[in-house]
Amino acid sequence: MLAIGVSDCRNHISGNPKGRNVEIYIDESGTFSGFGGPKKPSVVGALIIPEAVRDDLFARYAALRPSLPKDKGEVKGRQLSAAHVASVVAMVRPFPIIFEATAIDPGMHDRDGVEYHRTRQAQGVTHMVDECVHQSMRDGLWELRRELEAISLQLYMQATVTFELISRIHTHATMFYAQRLPKELAAFHWIVDAKDKAMPITAWEKWWSYTVMPMVQSKSRREPMAMLEGADYSHFDRFMTDWEEWAFPDVEAPEDGKCVDIKKIMSESFRFSDTPEPGLELVDILTNSTRRALIGNLEQRGWSGIPSLMIHRNSAYIQLMSLQDLADTRVPYARIIRAYSQSGRVMLLPDHSERAA
Repeated sequence: MLAIGVSDCRNHISGNPKGRNVEIYIDESGTFSGFGGPKKPSVVGALIIPEAVRDDLFARYAALRPSLPKDKGEVKGRQLSAAHVASVVAMVRPFPIIFEATAIDPGMHDRDGVEYHRTRQAQGVTHMVDECVHQSMRDGLWELRRELEAISLQLYMQATVTFELISRIHTHATMFYAQRLPKELAAFHWIVDAKDKAMPITAWEKWWSYTVMPMVQSKSRREPMAMLEGADYSHFDRFMTDWEEWAFPDVEAPEDGKCVDIKKIMSESFRFSDTPEPGLELVDILTNSTRRALIGNLEQRGWSGIPSLMIHRNSAYIQLMSLQDLADTRVPYARIIRAYSQSGRVMLLPDHSERAA
C-alpha cells in the first residue's frame, strides 16, 4: 500500500536479523528557505556503510575524533577546518563506503513557483485514485495528498530533495554491493539525523512515513531500479515482490512481473536520532563540507577528496534540483559542481564492465 502509517516506521529493527546489512545515515545542511535571495544551496547527504567494515571504520574514527573540535561533546562539520575535513576524508576513503548528495537552491526559486510545484504534486497523487480497486489504497492516496498540501514550503523542498536522494541510493547501493559485498544487501538500516529541536521526532516520523517513503515508492514504480546482469542479488531477493497492477494502473508492468518493495526496504529498520553517533557525525561532516564548498566557505584542500567517496557517472555527482522553470540557471558555484564530477568510485568491476560493453 502506498500510504505508510507512523506505526510502521517505529518497527525499528525487524527484517532479517541473521543477514548482513548496509547502514544509511542521512543528514541535511542549510535552511531550505530564502526564496529569491542570494544563491546558496541547501544539501541533503547520505553515507552508506556496509556492515562488513562498520566496526573497523568506527574504530578508526574513534581514534581520530579526539583531534576534532566539538560543540557540547559533538563533532559538527561547520566547525571543522579544511585540515580537519581532509583528515576525515583520508580516513574513510579506503573503506567501500558511498557518499551521495543532492542539493537545491532556494535563491533560484520563488514562492509561487514552489507552491505551484507542490500543488501539482499533490494533485498528481490522486490523479488515478478512481482506478484503484482497494479502498485502503484510495484512502492512502487522499491522506498523502492532504499531507503534501499542508506541508510547509521549506519542508516540502527538503522532502523533495530527500526522496530524490533516496531513489538514487537504492540503485547505487544495490548495484555497487551486489558486485562486492552481496551479503550486505540482506537488510537496510536507515538512521536519519533529527536534531532540529523545533520538530519533535514524532513529527519527523510522520513527515518521513506520509511524505518521503510513499513518494519514493511511487517513483520506483514509474522508474524501476536498474539491476546489473550477472551481479549477485541473491540476498536482495527478499525485497522483490509481485507487481500489483491495481496499485499503479497507468504504469506498464515489468516483463518478469516483479518489482522492488520500497516500503519493506525503508521501514523494516528505521530510526531518527537526536544524539551523537559515529555514522551521523561522519555524514554531517561530509554533507556540511559539501555545502560549505558550494557557498565558498571551505578551502579546496578540505573538500577536494570528497568526490572520491561518490559513485562516478557522466553527470555531476551532486544533483542540483529545480522545482520550476528558471530564467537564469547560472550559479556562482558551478566550478565546484564540476569539480564534484571526477575521481569518483568506479561502479562496474572489470567482469561487469565487459558485459555492459
